[in-house]
Amino acid sequence: MRGRRGIIDTGLSAKLSRVVLFKRSYLVMLHADLYPPNRVAIRVEGKPGRWPELEDGDRLTMAVGFCALAAAKTAASRLEPLKESFRNVATAIAQTQTGALASDVAPLDVFSAPGMLEVVEWHGPGQVEIEADLVGSAAGRTPRIRTEPKTSGPTREIAALGALIATANHADPDLRLSLAFGVEGMLAWYRQSAASSSAKDVLTFAMAHAGERLDEIGRSLPAGV
Repeated sequence: MRGRRGIIDTGLSAKLSRVVLFKRSYLVMLHADLYPPNRVAIRVEGKPGRWPELEDGDRLTMAVGFCALAAAKTAASRLEPLKESFRNVATAIAQTQTGALASDVAPLDVFSAPGMLEVVEWHGPGQVEIEADLVGSAAGRTPRIRTEPKTSGPTREIAALGALIATANHADPDLRLSLAFGVEGMLAWYRQSAASSSAKDVLTFAMAHAGERLDEIGRSLPAGV
């Protein structure tokens, strides 16, 4: 995590900045429970008082922000397969106006895992649990990983794909387009910049891109984005 350092380095700055960061109130929180080998449950909740008015915008930015985090933290060998998986899921989202996405939209063999990714209802803590959130500031929304396992496996990547699919499956056609264009914007960023870019910068760019694409067809981003 990068932070602004003061003139005097007490040696505690990194530790204290982490404490301050996690005291900031979240706008949206995402919980991913993975049930190996190929199932994931996604739960998203807004800060009390934000929903339903800002729910669509919160779900959109949480999903895209979580994907940006996964791309920023993935192993170099997984980056291209992950981006291709994002592209495939975004295409399916744009082409599926209603109903659940096809069950074969996210094969996991690209991560050396078996089967197709299956998004399921939550039925208790998963073997792997990941928690992420978004915090807001004048500079924009910042996605963060709050908790995750210490593993070298593709758990974060699988959870991010699951978040995209789960968000789309419960979205109306307008939100689905916003989501697909948001992923398109994220991938456009990575064509020009390093994968290690700040997830906040990636999310900001992706939402601006989505807004421009929606404007071209006479639509707009959800409230609050």
